[in-house]
Amino acid sequence: MKNCLMAGLTLLVLSGPWLAAEAAPLGEVFKQVNKSVVIVLTEEKMLEPDKGRGSRVAVQGLASGVLISPEGKVLTAAHVVQAAHRVAVEFISGDVINAKVVAS
Repeated sequence: MKNCLMAGLTLLVLSGPWLAAEAAPLGEVFKQVNKSVVIVLTEEKMLEPDKGRGSRVAVQGLASGVLISPEGKVLTAAHVVQAAHRVAVEFISGDVINAKVVAS
């Protein structure tokens, strides 16, 4: 599965219309888009397993996203933020900013 994913990614990168006649090395492409990749931090409340009392605990999640607009819109998978009551985004600079889910 991992090999198929990498082959698909390589095919996509090497066939993209944004590249000149000669394909850029994959490492160079990653350097160009690196600043648009973010970490999506989530927190949701879940029932604590095996306690039987219905107490809720905070469960933290971690995923990736891509910055898609100058206004700060981030694209990530819907399942990452669906149940979250708190969402934040961490940039490559280390800055962490609280976020609001617009749609999922």
